Amino acid sequence: MEWNGAKLELLQSINKEFHPKNPEKPFCPHICFEAEDMDEVVKMLKENDIPILDGPNEVPGSDRWIYFTDPDQNVLEYIVWLNKDREGLR
Repeated sequence: MEWNGAKLELLQSINKEFHPKNPEKPFCPHICFEAEDMDEVVKMLKENDIPILDGPNEVPGSDRWIYFTDPDQNVLEYIVWLNKDREGLR
């Protein structure tokens, strides 16, 4: 996948069997995706039987986020910026 000059590559080894392990806090490293509406994110995850690992969490006036995993137990995050006018936020 390519977007704005960045590429996301998901690789699988063909030489050995992969045994995913359950992630542990602090869930790093992970990939984060920006969203506009956390309620819609939660709804979409539930409708697709994707278990929520942690959250939604919130820093009031700043952001809300949620962690979940893909089938290989890679940790993924959705974040919603609550105040995009703050310096440094898009």
